[in-house]
Amino acid sequence: MLSCQITVPATSSKNSESPSKIFLINCLCAIQQPLSRHKVAAGYLKKLGEMIENHMHSLVEKEVEAILSRCGLSQKMHYFQKSLNEEGRTAAGTPLVEIEDTSPVSLSECLRAFFGLILGNESSLPEFELMQVPKLRSEAGIQVARSLAEAYTLIYTAIMDPKNGYAEPQSLARHPPDQIRIILGI
Repeated sequence: MLSCQITVPATSSKNSESPSKIFLINCLCAIQQPLSRHKVAAGYLKKLGEMIENHMHSLVEKEVEAILSRCGLSQKMHYFQKSLNEEGRTAAGTPLVEIEDTSPVSLSECLRAFFGLILGNESSLPEFELMQVPKLRSEAGIQVARSLAEAYTLIYTAIMDPKNGYAEPQSLARHPPDQIRIILGI
């Protein structure tokens, strides 16, 4: 069976995983294309498709995590998730407004950075230009946009929930989730 080997320097940053994933996706697509003409290779094609899908999923997750980390929201997401799963309170019963990481000042800075990224210059969100298959490149961009919209919806819902104690939630989360979807083009 064919395999594609790449080496990534040990000193590389977190984001260097994306080129590696894209390279693997390109290799798998290059293997998949000539096999698609042969019925006998149907089983291999299915496995290759699953591998491509898994690498795409991993690539999108890493990119979304990097974006949320850049604006300081990544480490706060578990608070929002717990808040909605536990009817507006963290495990300790504390409203989000009283937690330092989810205080209005902290969230305001993070949301400002988030909007700066999604509204900012063209290089703010990944475009996956190294991906050779246009359909996959487009799909990866759409999946990143959807994941970012879902993350914002979670944040917005938690902020607007009166149980979390934000005095002026509309001033903190100024844009409803549907506006973010429009901005992200989904």
